[in-house]
Amino acid sequence: MEKLIDLTGDANEAAWLWLCSIPEISCRQQRILVSYFGSPMAVFMARDDEFDAWERIGRQWVRNVRAHKNDHFADGTAEKMKRKGVRFISCEHSAYPARLRSIADAPCGLFFKGRLPDDQMSAAAVIGSRNCSSYGAVMAGKIAGVLADCGIPVISGMARGIDGISQRECLDNGGVSFGVLGSGADVCYPRENIELYEMLAEKGGILSEYPCGTQPLAWHFPARNRIICGLAEHVIVVEAREDSGSLITVSFALEQGRNVIAVPGRSGDVLSTGCNQLIRDGAQILLSEDELPSLLGLPAEEAERRRERKMQEKSAQISAEERQVLAELSSDPVSFDILLGKLRIRSGQLSGILLKLQMDGYIREISKNLYIKY
Repeated sequence: MEKLIDLTGDANEAAWLWLCSIPEISCRQQRILVSYFGSPMAVFMARDDEFDAWERIGRQWVRNVRAHKNDHFADGTAEKMKRKGVRFISCEHSAYPARLRSIADAPCGLFFKGRLPDDQMSAAAVIGSRNCSSYGAVMAGKIAGVLADCGIPVISGMARGIDGISQRECLDNGGVSFGVLGSGADVCYPRENIELYEMLAEKGGILSEYPCGTQPLAWHFPARNRIICGLAEHVIVVEAREDSGSLITVSFALEQGRNVIAVPGRSGDVLSTGCNQLIRDGAQILLSEDELPSLLGLPAEEAERRRERKMQEKSAQISAEERQVLAELSSDPVSFDILLGKLRIRSGQLSGILLKLQMDGYIREISKNLYIKY
């Protein structure tokens, strides 16, 4: 056991790290063992014959625990984490997020890169469809911008669509965001979001209850969702199908007593069915991003002043040609060819202007040569 104790300088944390690093054992199973033996250290120190009765009553997962009861496994776990820049904190540590600790099935430990959410700050989860519409993308971006202006961190799952858009826009607007993964904290999924992953690790945090190297298996994601809303006070749903995974997150949020806010959509629109049903069932309705501060119980004046200052700074840097392009764009997609036909401008010059407007956060290319205005 000496090597395990030496890993972190805290024997209890080291024992939790060992237990939480064992593959194919759930949070519930970890808690069963700790409850029975009294502590994670006692689980590690238990004799092999003390596990025999567990296996006789069908607890086959105990075999996995017995197989990993050695210092070599613990030492290798710590070394891998060090190489990957991943740290660990147990549910018994004073720095473990208090909001998350309060839920019924809080993870026994968190593996993370970057930092952990600040308990002194409110936080909002922004979730929705992976295959979102241009309307959903615009709304997610606007909501994230307001949250950044209000100093409210965005919690989400770093997935395609609404999750990734809201987190990227929050960071681009000077805010803080935390990504909760259904893989190990060292595994970027989806791989296309590697830039966002790196931004989150630098400007916020990447969190997971799964040890390094864990792949993004399908059954990890519903469990991951309880952590997303467990870290937040508010859960904002932008677009969701009737059978959307976002609604699983909402069910966790309601169990945890979180405030649920939904963005309405057109009647009959498949991507809006879930949100419209949530509103029907009592969720707060968000008609405009300008209403968000009041729904969160925040003073709107400071957020508005911060937003105006940023827009003034940006506007001072916009050229006449850029203003001309912006005037032709809205929340409805417009193609490059249509813009080129309307404006007296060369193709190469238009490409340069569109790229700069994207970098400055005024517009978004939602697909190849198809643009919308934020």
